[in-house]
Amino acid sequence: ITINIKLKKITLKKVTLLDIKIIHNLFNEAVENNFFITKKKINFKEHKEWFLKNYKSLNTKILLCFLNNKKVGYIKFDIISPISAKVSIVLSKKFRKNKIGSEILSKGTKICYKKFAIKSIYAEVLKKNKFSKYFFLKNGYKLINIKKKFKNEFNKKNLIFINKLKFN
Repeated sequence: ITINIKLKKITLKKVTLLDIKIIHNLFNEAVENNFFITKKKINFKEHKEWFLKNYKSLNTKILLCFLNNKKVGYIKFDIISPISAKVSIVLSKKFRKNKIGSEILSKGTKICYKKFAIKSIYAEVLKKNKFSKYFFLKNGYKLINIKKKFKNEFNKKNLIFINKLKFN
């Protein structure tokens, strides 16, 4: 199901502990659609451990995404150096292909640039994930060979994209 949205108001908010269930549901939906290396859904106990660790981490920023006040996805940034972060974006299936993801990515990267002085954002994509590959390319990311200093941050079997940020 694709929803045609004419008037859209997209907002991003830092996750709270109350968002644990929606993040769990969105993650498992993305696993079902083969967007992650993880091949099986995770149970709530495993998710809770992951969520609490990332929620408390100074190096992870998770923002819940809203479309006209409805929760539609999340975007996560893992800070991998003082000026670099790795992005992961998950949208509910019915909200993909409407440029909503592009707007969320744009708003999220602006937040990273302004609040955390991030200059480069990396995205890691499974080689077989044509949808995500196209998504990052159309949003200004470039396919690269990963630098040695980040080799432990990425799986060398995956595609790595970069966007060097420049905002006014």
